[in-house]
Amino acid sequence: MAVTVEPLTTGWAKLKPLPWVKLDINAVRYNQVGAFSLTLPATDVTWDLVDFDVDGVLKPKTGFFVDWNGIFEIPLKAEQANPSKVINDAGEVVETIVFSGADFLSLLADRLVFRNAALAWTAQTPGTTTVTGKAETVIKQLVTANVVTAGDTARRVPGFSVAADLARGGDVTYTISIGDPAAEPGTDKTTTAGESLMDMIRSVARQSDIGVSLTLVDGGLEFDCFLPRDLTEKVVFSERLGSLRSWAITDATPTANAILMQSAATTGAFTETHGAAATDPWRRVEHFSDQSSTTEAAQITQVQLDEVARGAAQTRVALAALDIPKARFGRDATGVQGYGIGDQVAADIRDGITYTDKVTAVQLTADATLAPYTETVVPTIGDNDAGGDAPADDATAVAQLSARVRQLEQALRSRS
Repeated sequence: MAVTVEPLTTGWAKLKPLPWVKLDINAVRYNQVGAFSLTLPATDVTWDLVDFDVDGVLKPKTGFFVDWNGIFEIPLKAEQANPSKVINDAGEVVETIVFSGADFLSLLADRLVFRNAALAWTAQTPGTTTVTGKAETVIKQLVTANVVTAGDTARRVPGFSVAADLARGGDVTYTISIGDPAAEPGTDKTTTAGESLMDMIRSVARQSDIGVSLTLVDGGLEFDCFLPRDLTEKVVFSERLGSLRSWAITDATPTANAILMQSAATTGAFTETHGAAATDPWRRVEHFSDQSSTTEAAQITQVQLDEVARGAAQTRVALAALDIPKARFGRDATGVQGYGIGDQVAADIRDGITYTDKVTAVQLTADATLAPYTETVVPTIGDNDAGGDAPADDATAVAQLSARVRQLEQALRSRS
């Protein structure tokens, strides 16, 4: 098999495969938008894939469909096209066009969750709408309402469909709120109006772990959900197998562990919530949280938990893992175990000490400029690229990661 690249029309049809120079998908991500760059020789066929918009800016006409050796496929949304011409070391003129962009989950990141998606934004009203059900049901209901059947037709994506709901996942709740700026003082003015469909998906997945995907099906783009697999007994990255090149653990001090909050609650407007080491005078870090417009107890409690988690000392493990023939990203095959985004895998750290976590991203690179031609697949295990600037709604996930890594540290110390 080979890595093939086919242009996509706006009607989701695949055109003839193109010769290419370099492909870097950096990266396919779990419930996040990925990115890519694709270098093509500047032939007449390639130039036909770009056009000038009304402002005279060069833009791609299309996207691309990538088949990675028959074991993984992904449609990509081209957003920029940058042509160039250089004379290489051999004195040859080399003209290329570099296309870059994202995967099509960017469509969901570019759509906000309307309180009433049957109406245009100008017809929205303040208030709260709560959606409950199985994780898959809630996600598909809101994606359908905001992309497929949206009342404002400019929000719809042609050829976009949502697969049948199988009601997978646990029970979840997602609340859409638009605050009323004219409300009386003390009235809750909290709003989620700026949250995108991808924000919604991550919020639901934190309540019941579930992933989302977009695939090319019957001349259209189909949205679906999937449940990650536990492959910790089948996919183990290790130094012995050549699939674990290095690992490192890093610690950080807390940035806030004494959360001092003022809310509009009728009782207990001033509260203090503690994280680890808050009672240690040498490690106590105080942080003020202004919730003076919030009266709802559940929202106040959630903010407290988020602030504690975000300010906690973050401990991380960095794993440098690689695919090997017997354990690879993509489909299973005879004698080959495949893994995918969101799956739980394991890494042998030392003397039988195993760290388990989710595959959160995979970078795929194919480079025909090198001799010999090179393909690399590099998975990211755990949320190791999440930093101290992680948004509030991801703070709990970061704290959970830190707890797992601290357990690993304790195991290593016990073996020293």
